[in-house]
Amino acid sequence: MKKLAFLAVVLVLFCQQTIPAPKTTITQQNAESLLNILYKRQNRTKNETNKIAAAENKIIEAEKKVTEARKEKKKTEKELEKKAAAIRKKQEKEIAAIEKDVEKRFQQELKSVDFFSYDPNMIVENTNKPLLIYVLEKYRESSDRDIVENQQAIDFLIDLRKIDVNITYVYEKEQTYTPLKLAFSIAEKNKNDTFKTFFTVEIIKKLIEKNAVIKKSGKEEESANALFKEAIELWDRDLIRYLLKPDNKATKKLMELYDLNMIQDKETGNTALHIAAEKADLQTIEWLLDTEKVRKKKKNKLGKTARSLLATYHQKNKNKLHKHEVEQINQTLKKL
Repeated sequence: MKKLAFLAVVLVLFCQQTIPAPKTTITQQNAESLLNILYKRQNRTKNETNKIAAAENKIIEAEKKVTEARKEKKKTEKELEKKAAAIRKKQEKEIAAIEKDVEKRFQQELKSVDFFSYDPNMIVENTNKPLLIYVLEKYRESSDRDIVENQQAIDFLIDLRKIDVNITYVYEKEQTYTPLKLAFSIAEKNKNDTFKTFFTVEIIKKLIEKNAVIKKSGKEEESANALFKEAIELWDRDLIRYLLKPDNKATKKLMELYDLNMIQDKETGNTALHIAAEKADLQTIEWLLDTEKVRKKKKNKLGKTARSLLATYHQKNKNKLHKHEVEQINQTLKKL
């Protein structure tokens, strides 16, 4: 037993001597070199792109024949289905092999810049910013042409096993930002740019799935409500649905923690339901009601309920609305 304990100690000491500690800082130049590799993660050669396109076309053509046979009720339908399934299997295998080569090339490029010797939460020298914050800032300033590549780089970092998605950076005036808070500020800044908003919301959702928070707090409820408040201020329908119709572990937990009746606007006393009613966003009203957590009769500072706000919208705009829109509003008013 003593021999085993001694060997264990020797092994630990040996590992400590032979495995160097990960680098915690990276020069700005090396950070830029790394980003250039991350941006090109899914870059394929022209030949690879053509092969994938040809494989996908073969699948489409095979399934097209099945559809046509089904419409015409031909006896060959089952035979064509078998052929289509075989073609799909073969072509998907070829596509997977190409994607594997692309990923292998990417991993080799990462090794060329010594990426695996760094701590994923490394600080970029001369900026004192964690790499994830640094890359998000790059994304914030990117043009529409570079958005997809920038998002791919962020996705890669978020997926790293030891990444701290709640790492912070203190800006001027002592404003502390987590990656999620920074992503929300980017979305807010670009809320009139549909293209950039779409990709920013995808980053926000990915961070949420990794249990990212707006601000570090001792109470889970505070963190959840801060997140929901940011989402309501942004008012992106896709994000609101994502939070109110949870389909993963992280969002299901958040749904348990939200206070959906909290005041979103101190000046008006409006809750999320009030805001949805003012906007006549019937879909969001439905999602909020489906949670069975909202107080329909809650009044804002003017003594207005969500129902009265929706009724006011209806009255002001009834001459501009189509008949089916009026009917939908009336149906929602009954539920409120």
